[in-house]
Amino acid sequence: MEGHATEQIDHLNAIRSVFTPLLELKALKILEVDFKCASEVDDEWIAEASIGWPFLEILQLGGDESAPRVTLKGLIPLIRRCTHLGSIQMSMHLKPFNVGLLKPGDRNMRIRELHVSTCTISKPIRVFRRLVLMFPQLLMVSAHATSTPGEEKDWARLESLFNEDVDDDEGGDEDEDEE
Repeated sequence: MEGHATEQIDHLNAIRSVFTPLLELKALKILEVDFKCASEVDDEWIAEASIGWPFLEILQLGGDESAPRVTLKGLIPLIRRCTHLGSIQMSMHLKPFNVGLLKPGDRNMRIRELHVSTCTISKPIRVFRRLVLMFPQLLMVSAHATSTPGEEKDWARLESLFNEDVDDDEGGDEDEDEE
């Protein structure tokens, strides 16, 4: 077991050695990477990237279909520090987090679509609530691949929540007319 842990640490250090030099590019606006190690970044790396790239507009990290290491909570530093960010596409585990972690103003009004290449999801209603707090203009979340067939039901529920929300916005004030 100890050998496996050492391999994992070496692997994560290798990932960091690939991406860390890029953090010196302070004016970076677009990062599009599509190779296996891109799906290995984690919340800690995302936090470092948010400090290194305050002008980031597009973050696309493609890769293989391994289990995602970035969580929804891991996007908080991006919305805090990367105020120009308009597109996120990466592997992600969408799971709820304590909303107390969001400070007033922690939101991104530019992102309308969130694209996740490999994604796991749990508790779609709670995920939806956090997504609309973080990204008030978000209209949809799309997943390229999910981890398990059972998650298809959760994805369908998340999609229906976005559709209901959009339908409510477009439907006007019908409820107010009824008394």
